[in-house]
Amino acid sequence: MSDAAKNMEAAGFGTMLDRTFTAPLAAPGPEEASAHPFPFIGGTSTRRDFNGGDQYKFRFHNGYGASIVRHSFSYGHESGLWELAVLGADGHLTYDTSVSDDVVGWLDEQGVADYLSRIEALS
Repeated sequence: MSDAAKNMEAAGFGTMLDRTFTAPLAAPGPEEASAHPFPFIGGTSTRRDFNGGDQYKFRFHNGYGASIVRHSFSYGHESGLWELAVLGADGHLTYDTSVSDDVVGWLDEQGVADYLSRIEALS
């Protein structure tokens, strides 16, 4: 991964190696506690405006979390679908869990809930 891609990932933008940007990235808005659209009960969640769309972050008692986004650069956004990434205990994206080794796109709300359950069950 290039240094630029690592910097983008560290800033919370996910894996961007194969994405082409035609518009500047918007500064993320402040996180706020919020209800979410996913059929899932567990963890704590926040919401913020992100790149002209939405980002929900979940944290679980096992130290893991998830970032779920839908914006003009996310996989599936053109169909109203979500992209999910697993967060490690440090709050950064992690690619070394049994749940996924990359971001997962094209998820509907139930698909997101299924992944959240799997992340919550990690030990």
